[in-house]
Amino acid sequence: MNALKLRDLLLLLLSASVSAEVQNCVTQTKNSTSDQPAADDTIYVGLHVATDSTFRACSPFKDEALREYLSAFVKAVSLRFQALESPAVKVMFLGSSELTREQELKIIGNEKSVSSMEVKGGDAIKHMMDITTDVEYVGTNKLFYILTALNVTEEITENKPNDKVPIPSDSSEDYSTIESSEERSAVVARSMSNKNKYGNVFGLSQFGTICSISGAISQDNGRDFSGVTAAAVQVATVLGPRYKGSITRRYCPDYDDVETPFHMDECSRIKLSLTQKAGNGDGDDDYACLYEKIEDSQSNGETPSTFFEKHRGWTPCGMAFIGSTECTEKSDAAVPASACQMSCCIAQSILPSMAYQIPAPDGTKCGEGSKVCVDGDCVAFSAQT
Repeated sequence: MNALKLRDLLLLLLSASVSAEVQNCVTQTKNSTSDQPAADDTIYVGLHVATDSTFRACSPFKDEALREYLSAFVKAVSLRFQALESPAVKVMFLGSSELTREQELKIIGNEKSVSSMEVKGGDAIKHMMDITTDVEYVGTNKLFYILTALNVTEEITENKPNDKVPIPSDSSEDYSTIESSEERSAVVARSMSNKNKYGNVFGLSQFGTICSISGAISQDNGRDFSGVTAAAVQVATVLGPRYKGSITRRYCPDYDDVETPFHMDECSRIKLSLTQKAGNGDGDDDYACLYEKIEDSQSNGETPSTFFEKHRGWTPCGMAFIGSTECTEKSDAAVPASACQMSCCIAQSILPSMAYQIPAPDGTKCGEGSKVCVDGDCVAFSAQT
């Protein structure tokens, strides 16, 4: 009897020990699984860059050099996202093209010089949808992106209800002539700002539209990558709730004294997105296209820094301030420069030399290890960007 009780006690202890071991194993497995990153938590955005006539007129780069500039431009945009990990964002260059005359008339709305001219961004975004459809970018992670030298505003052409349809005065005047005249008037009206009511916002796009029907436009001088920051904002904007970084996008306070119709529409999009996120998670199904790898990238890995190293006839200082060169150590006018800042001097025959400070080109090596300059700061560089 005592032997039987002893056996039962031993079996009970053994069972408890096995159960504890199994529980411990399950717990360790769960912890191990949760510590592992997702198989591929990277999202991909491809940019096809189209340039208008004002951009090309302002840029000294032509043909292959211009294409390399645009590739380096997109690489610089990608660098603005390179610190992100959850999810990581890769921005890729899909190639470039020139807007046709017809496309430019619809989207940009003018054939005038850069001075005193602006693009009505609200109109531009609307007219870009036709191109997005034609190139089969609808529902993809590929973005049709326009660079212009003009200011970009949020203005939208308003339809006037009392507009009258003109009637030919005689049989010799046909409707096609009147229509083309009306088109020209609309072009001028669209490109000329109404008493500067709308300020330059540098770029425009719509929140969270990347996997539906999307387009973006921003300003760049075609010389020194001046529009990279604005372009990064547009990419972050079209990513909508899937972007988790620190790039500042549209601010939508509860009360806003300065509102444009475009701004109000965008804030409605953003607030709706936040509401949906609170109720149904991130809405990943709407952005599934972002996880599709882009196989037709035309990027050669060139950054603004390597671009200027390759084309030594053009310098960062000379492109930022015409006639300037990087200051020498002997120059009295030099502005103290850090690893990611450059001091540019303009020699003058009578007056003392003048100096200006500019950020070093994105991708310039700095500090120790693999750090590079991004927007004037020295940051760790990921080779996966």
